[in-house]
Amino acid sequence: MSPARVGHPLSMNQQSLWRHQRLFPDAQTYGMLGIARTRTLPDLEALRRAYRRLLERHEILRCQIVEDATGNALAHPLALQDLSDAELLPFEDACNWSHARLSAFIDERFSCAHQITAATLFHCVLLIASREAVDALAAGSVGYAPASTHGNAGQTVGLLVFTGHHLVIDFLSFPLLLRELHSLHAEEEGAPLEAQDAFLADANAWSLATSQQMFMTKKETGIAAFVERMASPPQPLSFGGDTLRASMPDTGARERRFVLPASVRETLLRCARDHGVTPYVVMLSLFQVWLHVNCAAADISVATPMHGRERRLFGHTVGYFANVLPVRQRLVAEDSFADLLRRNQAEVREAVRLAAVPFQVLRERARVHELRPGLTALTQVAFVWNVMPAPAHDAWLQLLLVEQRGSPYELALTVYAQDETWTCGLKHDPTCVPAHFVDRCIEQLPTFAAWLAELPAAPLGTLGFVQPPAWCCPAGIVPQPAEDLVEQALLLHGRERARVTAVRYADQALTYAELEDTTRRMAIELLRLMPGEGPIGILMERGIDTVLAMVSALRAGITFAPLHPDQAQSWLVEACQGAGLRGVVFSSSQAEVAAGLPIPGLLYARWCERAQGAPLGRLPVVHSFETAYLIHTSGSSGAPKGVAVSRASLHHLIAASRFMFAGEEQHWTLAHHASFDFAIWEVFGPLVHGHTLTVLDEQCIASPNALHETIIRNGITHLGLTPAACRLLAPWLERHGLGRLRTVCIGGSAVDPALASAFAVLGLETWSFYGPTEVTVWATCARIGDGRPGARIGQPFAGLRAYVLDDTLQWVPEHCVGELYLGGPQLAGYLKPRLTAASFLPDPWFAGERMYRTGDRVRYTHAHGLEFIGRADRQVKLNGYRVELDAIAHALSGCEGIEQLACLHLSGQGLCAAYTTVDGQPLPGLRLAAYAREVLPKYMLPVRFVHRVAFPLTRNRKPDMDALSAELSSGLASRDPSRGLDEARWMNEILIVLCAELNVPQVQADKNFHELGATSIILARLHARLSALAATGPELVDLYTFPTARSLARWLAEGENTPAEGPKHAPAKWQGRRPRTLRHGQNLPGKP
Repeated sequence: MSPARVGHPLSMNQQSLWRHQRLFPDAQTYGMLGIARTRTLPDLEALRRAYRRLLERHEILRCQIVEDATGNALAHPLALQDLSDAELLPFEDACNWSHARLSAFIDERFSCAHQITAATLFHCVLLIASREAVDALAAGSVGYAPASTHGNAGQTVGLLVFTGHHLVIDFLSFPLLLRELHSLHAEEEGAPLEAQDAFLADANAWSLATSQQMFMTKKETGIAAFVERMASPPQPLSFGGDTLRASMPDTGARERRFVLPASVRETLLRCARDHGVTPYVVMLSLFQVWLHVNCAAADISVATPMHGRERRLFGHTVGYFANVLPVRQRLVAEDSFADLLRRNQAEVREAVRLAAVPFQVLRERARVHELRPGLTALTQVAFVWNVMPAPAHDAWLQLLLVEQRGSPYELALTVYAQDETWTCGLKHDPTCVPAHFVDRCIEQLPTFAAWLAELPAAPLGTLGFVQPPAWCCPAGIVPQPAEDLVEQALLLHGRERARVTAVRYADQALTYAELEDTTRRMAIELLRLMPGEGPIGILMERGIDTVLAMVSALRAGITFAPLHPDQAQSWLVEACQGAGLRGVVFSSSQAEVAAGLPIPGLLYARWCERAQGAPLGRLPVVHSFETAYLIHTSGSSGAPKGVAVSRASLHHLIAASRFMFAGEEQHWTLAHHASFDFAIWEVFGPLVHGHTLTVLDEQCIASPNALHETIIRNGITHLGLTPAACRLLAPWLERHGLGRLRTVCIGGSAVDPALASAFAVLGLETWSFYGPTEVTVWATCARIGDGRPGARIGQPFAGLRAYVLDDTLQWVPEHCVGELYLGGPQLAGYLKPRLTAASFLPDPWFAGERMYRTGDRVRYTHAHGLEFIGRADRQVKLNGYRVELDAIAHALSGCEGIEQLACLHLSGQGLCAAYTTVDGQPLPGLRLAAYAREVLPKYMLPVRFVHRVAFPLTRNRKPDMDALSAELSSGLASRDPSRGLDEARWMNEILIVLCAELNVPQVQADKNFHELGATSIILARLHARLSALAATGPELVDLYTFPTARSLARWLAEGENTPAEGPKHAPAKWQGRRPRTLRHGQNLPGKP
């Protein structure tokens, strides 16, 4: 069996498939099985001669794969003269076999069809078996019933079992191949040739005749035009699976079969006749429209096998596209089904004419990148038309079964066309195509078929099903909150829950009756003290006073704008001027800052004092469209951007999140400054629903020990924190218990699965909340902690709409990454119209509505909802590829032992990965590098890993990427090998906190940090961080004893038990700036 001298080159796809098969010989890819039976006992010699002639005609059936000296695989057609008839068509006597043994024999051959052998890639064996066993075998075939066995007991028939390797199955139309063998056998026996059946003309004449006629007149310009049409492949119709999945198609591809109703079939046939196209073109067009709707893609490319062409038409090439053609259509709303039919007919005819373009040439000219071996952007989805001839009882060779194991495609629709029945087989790769997607296809396809065939001239955009895809986030039941929701709630709770504690802070507490009375008096007095138009600013620390100021302003119908005292004076001035504030309410500790603002000021203590004696009056009527509050965010330039949120949006947020406040005896916390909009929900959510709210000061949040004590002491049941604060708190909850805590709401940044799992292990109900300030605090949520991968942000709130779109505002397929757009009643707007116009766009699917472009990259899955991938502005170009830094971080964070990880692209240094660990110890570099190579392609690998004890945080307790980037760029994270490891790590941690809190890129290790501007709040944060890391934490006074990073780090590293001599009290200049702590009832209006 010496191979012929000339070998045919394999495509790049098949080279990869072949190498994989050699490395993993037991790996099941995909193969073909065909079964046919003879009506009578065959003449073995005549049948073997006919089979030899069949192999002579079709070179692909007698190829074997041989590697040359360079390791490249070539397809060598075997010289048939070296093979005997018995070797070509083996014979097996199965007369005494039962149906079970016969089935087992066939299954064994089918399971080995993919294996590499010294023989050809296509195999056939002849069995002589009993008619009863063969008829029982036919019961599971497509639309065929076993022939009658009455009176045939004991008869034997021939059974031909064909199996094909995955490298050749795309070339085979088994029914046509079988009919050809039938004709050759008739010739060998001297019988007259049977007339060609009608199915051959319908399925083959138009393609074969057109290709033969046009191929001889083909010009290179035609190839160039075809290649140009297929260039720049469309957004792949990817249905799921991980981005970094295995390189081989899944072996578990399965086919679901269903029968089109007879009425639908007749409608499609009538549509084909009316438009002068074949049924094949009608079903192909129907499949394209269904993909367009359910994959939310306008650019559809489907691979379709074109069977029956002569080998000479596609030259010396063994590979995809030699016999599988891409049919590409771009669908728009103005297109009709009739337009699509005409375009597809022309496209397929042109593709047939140019089918000789080898796949490798097409791939190179069209710049088509393989998604994985054997699967390109042009061949992810396939449509196959298999004409199944009706079983003629007088035919000598009858088709029983055609089946493929696996599939080279992620999704393939096969139509088994018979005279009276069209059976559809939908085969999908379960790792890529979700099961619900296939279920929807089976459910919808008959309806789509009837609808399109009955309305062929209607534009697709006018049909009811051409809407946002069914997998888009459901809107849910839209809540209808009252126009004065907050006011009604306060009045109701003031009467019915008069003695229930509404809000507390330290030793202060107010009941709901006191809260309603106090804020009413303060609201009326505020209108007298600050007349005029425009919002008022609130420049105060965290405390019960801030809550009263916010609620009073809202009841007075005055827009309030919380301002953070730690912001730079120039920033505060710009924010006041941009928002047009009429004045600012400030606490006594912020009098100096307020004096520097260009607007009138109102001391909070004076407001309270005036309100105590104010007569009760009627509050103004306020409409829901008026602005409730202003929140300032900082753009890339650092300048304040004012976001105006209406009362209607605030009311919708409270009503849509009511599921979090259901139940009795809830005790919530206010853990954030009012300038962080997380606090808006923390304040008004619990109070509107009648629960108790405990205000936590900044020192409590900065110290996980103090926070845990507060949770236990106050009986906190519901807690809202950022992920960074949760990481600090989790160990304390694990060691010292939960108390009454049962629910944690995490928001402000992405929640990694490790953090969610840590809280779930403790038995806490954990929720992840996501939302930009521009959509009123929260827009989506997910209950997390089930160990599922990814940073899930779940489903949108009821009444909100979530769109995942590409750069052209087209829907992105399910499981693919796109940018998140949000719509609905919680949309706010910027104070500057030009900023609003840039980020708030018209909603294409809801006339007159807007949608907000979040700038966040997400993907949607039916099972998990929305998953956060990263910021669009965190895209960088690495080695010529555009990548998501946050996506790389998510992949690397799966390494065992890593608690938190962030990736940064540093100028001149490449990609750096900074990480923290569960035990605070660095991981071995080789282990990190090995894991990175497992989960990332080569071009995404970080150039270095930097261990951090903790990440720097912003004032809102979010990871400060700017501070981390500045630190890594300046080399602060690198260790000096001449210094002791412990001292270097202590100094690194101290400098991280100081850089972040002082808002500077670098702090000298020998500089006095008091003189650099470290306030008592900053020192409290530093003390809390060091206490969490030390076995016996330092006292706060030690930070005054050792006022430089170097001296403090050396003392901590040496483990001194007795601090050196030095000042034992805070410097005098800090003593006057300590926040005032009020005793219960002090300076509260309306109190005796």
